[in-house]
Amino acid sequence: MVKQKVRSLINDYDPLDLAGDAVWMPAPQGCFGTLIENGYVPELALKAWGFERILDSKGSIITHPDDSRVEKFTLPTGWSTRRHHEWHVKDQTGRGRILIIYDDESGVVGSWLRMPFDAQSRISKEPKIPPSDWWVELCHLGKVVFKSDVVQPYGGEKLQQGEEMEDFYRRLGFDQTTIRSVMDPLDSAALQFLKERFPLFPADPNAYW
Repeated sequence: MVKQKVRSLINDYDPLDLAGDAVWMPAPQGCFGTLIENGYVPELALKAWGFERILDSKGSIITHPDDSRVEKFTLPTGWSTRRHHEWHVKDQTGRGRILIIYDDESGVVGSWLRMPFDAQSRISKEPKIPPSDWWVELCHLGKVVFKSDVVQPYGGEKLQQGEEMEDFYRRLGFDQTTIRSVMDPLDSAALQFLKERFPLFPADPNAYW
């Protein structure tokens, strides 16, 4: 006998409550980002932004009738929910603050805080394998505020004529240890800049928006 998969119906519901001042979502599990993704404490950020759990008359947490992981929260004045592949909670200026995912097929349900900062590793776009130049850019509200030093981790090594890609990677030791040896100093430089430029980070979640 084939066991039938039980599907959640949560995706059939708009997270925005009918009253227009509340939102259905799982309590955020953390931050969605890169090397600085653990900057905010979800509960503190929600409180700073004006979210509160809505309780019933007995003081108990209200959960969604189709998924007990989904709770009901107040929605700050002027904030809204919009869907583009996933649900997004946006502030009064239209900036995304929370990402909500409901996936009935896989059973994934969760939410993550967005951050005003985004740190991404960049590589040169030259047609070389591996790339000759690596660096990190730190953006704040979409604007690049810091670029780390550029490093050349492979000394200009190139794929030799007739050499297979796997052999090339093996020859240069292109593994996770090698990658981290390149990226760790770049990440550290970005974090140090963040600490110096935004000393309140991450204690005050409202200080950067």
